[in-house]
Amino acid sequence: MKNVHILQPYVPGYRVPFFESLQSRLLMDGVQIRVFAGSPVGEQAGRGDASSQHSWEVRISQQSFQIGRKRITFPKPGRGFSEADGVIVGLVGSLPQAHLGALASSLGRRRLGLWGHVKAYTAPANQLDMALERMLMKRSDQVFAYTPGGAEFARESGVNLDRITTVMNTLDTSYASQALAPDTVLAFRERWGLRPGERVYGYIGGLDASKRVGFLAESLDRLWEIDRSARVLVAGEGRDADLLSSHVNRGQVVRLGFADNSTKAAIGAVSSAILMPGRIGLIACDALALGVPLVSTRWPFHAPEAEYLQEGDSVFYAADEPADFARVVHGGAFVRRKRTVPSLEQMTENFAHGVHRMLA
Repeated sequence: MKNVHILQPYVPGYRVPFFESLQSRLLMDGVQIRVFAGSPVGEQAGRGDASSQHSWEVRISQQSFQIGRKRITFPKPGRGFSEADGVIVGLVGSLPQAHLGALASSLGRRRLGLWGHVKAYTAPANQLDMALERMLMKRSDQVFAYTPGGAEFARESGVNLDRITTVMNTLDTSYASQALAPDTVLAFRERWGLRPGERVYGYIGGLDASKRVGFLAESLDRLWEIDRSARVLVAGEGRDADLLSSHVNRGQVVRLGFADNSTKAAIGAVSSAILMPGRIGLIACDALALGVPLVSTRWPFHAPEAEYLQEGDSVFYAADEPADFARVVHGGAFVRRKRTVPSLEQMTENFAHGVHRMLA
């Protein structure tokens, strides 16, 4: 039995099905995985999406530093993390475990995998970080890129194709595989006071800076000027939730709390579109599975999963300005239909294949 250890900042609930699927898949081939993970900090802690501990998970301590407005957290996985045939860590230029893993790999002690966005999607590129990450990729045994865009960036950075795995990052969307029963939809409408004929929109995700809740609040103010009958169902938690308080008080926004799968399915059943003015990430997969288009902005810091969307069909982009966002929401010709979404099963197979190539 070979052992592979994966380092994570924390394990959010949406990642649990993937790790459980990967564990089962690799055990068939004689590979045991363990996930070394800490607890969420900062904005991530405010989302309330951390999972409970699992049999394949090892809880670790962390050390955080505040530098200006940025919080930097370093994991402290302990000696047990390195006692494996291979380790997989996030591709972060400042992560000590990545550099230690690269050194161990060069000495033939254990294999190193790096996974993540690979390309600078969600923040301006820091040239020092990029240089370190290119060096790490070239010294690793396998790069696990979330999407084709990251995989292509790894190739352009000098990584051989046989050392690049395109994961097709996703989540478990099986909750959206069947339409909700009419009486379930009716009960949901009645519970939240949704009236026949009014336009309903959804928001699913954390209520924090990366999702630009302040921009959403301003956009809803503009939408209120155009259409006071429109309702927005907001499923999610976070430190910026209070920015929507006035919208809740006037009846424009309905807060649903944490976005579990049943809530997401119900939102999908009643919404014309899902609003996401900030970072498009795995919400792209939810929207595709639910058959509900996204409305977003031409903000430059969307996550890799935005690559799955087709403009004018599964996503509608407004200018990065609240009034235009409101205009697109109000006037959009949104078509509800199921669309192709990367499956959790395919992600598991892709990742497992990459693990075998890393260990070979």
